[in-house]
Amino acid sequence: MVQVTADLLLTVLRETVASRGEPSADDLRAYFVAAKRIIHQRLADFNLSPKSIADALQCSRATLYRAFRAHGLTVAAYIREVRLQEAWRRLEESSPHASIAEIAAACGFSDSVHFRRIFRERFDIHPRDVRGTKRAMATSLPSSGLN
Repeated sequence: MVQVTADLLLTVLRETVASRGEPSADDLRAYFVAAKRIIHQRLADFNLSPKSIADALQCSRATLYRAFRAHGLTVAAYIREVRLQEAWRRLEESSPHASIAEIAAACGFSDSVHFRRIFRERFDIHPRDVRGTKRAMATSLPSSGLN
């Protein structure tokens, strides 16, 4: 149902833009929201790129770039940040023996060495040091006595 609604919205948006020429601020906002949805849905896709997102939205890459620029972002930076946030979440919830390479791949990173480097640059911590921290914290909390 959500996908059908999104498809309908995109069809109306494309028709509106086609009749007026240049996309308005509202059009760009709609493209931005739709692009974010696509990014979250296809996060693990190694081939996720501005071109593939623009193709899915049936808009030009220039329009997509303008939509993100209107929010002070770039498409590539947004994809990278969403992937890194998802990797952090998965690492936190994983067992200490979980493969960092598998977690990286599940978040759309095809090169685990590159993943480790940008993860450390972004969070100032190595991925292995995040692994299982949420689980470890939950098991080390004292009992509340309410059981």
